[in-house]
Amino acid sequence: MTTLATLGPAGTDSENAARQLLPRVAPRGRMVLVPTFAAALEHAWEHDGLALVPAAYAERDATGRIVDCWADLNFAVETEARLELWCSHVLALKELTLAVREGVTEARHVALHPATTYYAEAFLPGAQRLFHRSKPEAVRACVEGRADACIGSIDVVQQWPQLRVQQTFAARMCWTIYRRAPARVDRGTR
Repeated sequence: MTTLATLGPAGTDSENAARQLLPRVAPRGRMVLVPTFAAALEHAWEHDGLALVPAAYAERDATGRIVDCWADLNFAVETEARLELWCSHVLALKELTLAVREGVTEARHVALHPATTYYAEAFLPGAQRLFHRSKPEAVRACVEGRADACIGSIDVVQQWPQLRVQQTFAARMCWTIYRRAPARVDRGTR
């Protein structure tokens, strides 16, 4: 059975995109949620499956410096020639929201996924950014009091009554799917 591996935990846009795309790309397949996009690619290689990665993928360290992104990941995959970029699809993301924890009058810290930095800069330009690997993790950080505000998917934010929605945003994303590269014959030089 073909697997389509992508970023978890449950509630990510990656999971949502995988649910939509699985019937198109692997009708009898199943979805696997993993902790990183690198793990999704490794899973695709090890299980002769597929990996789903958004073109906006970016990972930042605590200082905000990009430490990994889709372009680097894609070029590494292409260079290794174990996997190949097979296809891409454009899908709407789940509705995004900027939410503030109940009782917060000025958001000084915003928890977010690196791909949503644009929204933090547009609506909370002075807030310190606290980057997380997924939007559900960013929402949880806000709920737990590690941030005053968060940017997350509205369906996840609405699970927490202590969060107040401030802004909502609609966006689309290009999703890339990788598969094992066909075996290449190394003809070498004779």
